[in-house]
Amino acid sequence: NYNLTIGPFEGGKIEVDGVEYNSTYFESVQDGTTISVSAIPNKGSTFVKWSDEVQTSERTITINGADIDIYPIFENDYYLYDNGNVVDFDNAEHIVYK
Repeated sequence: NYNLTIGPFEGGKIEVDGVEYNSTYFESVQDGTTISVSAIPNKGSTFVKWSDEVQTSERTITINGADIDIYPIFENDYYLYDNGNVVDFDNAEHIVYK
């Protein structure tokens, strides 16, 4: 068997064969196993790419004689500047300006 690890990640969740996960996914699978994976950004975030440079948020992974260790990269859309420090909003609904 080979190890499939997807994570860690922030700013979204993943879907593995139709089941959502909010944290690192790990499974020991047989060689030749095919798995459907999607990266789903939280509100206020955007999917950028996978750690292995795949650009599409939905992909199919086939275990081919080796462990696979990947993670989605999400980028926050909203920022709040507070005394020069950037504060990220993972789940921003709206920003109120005063």
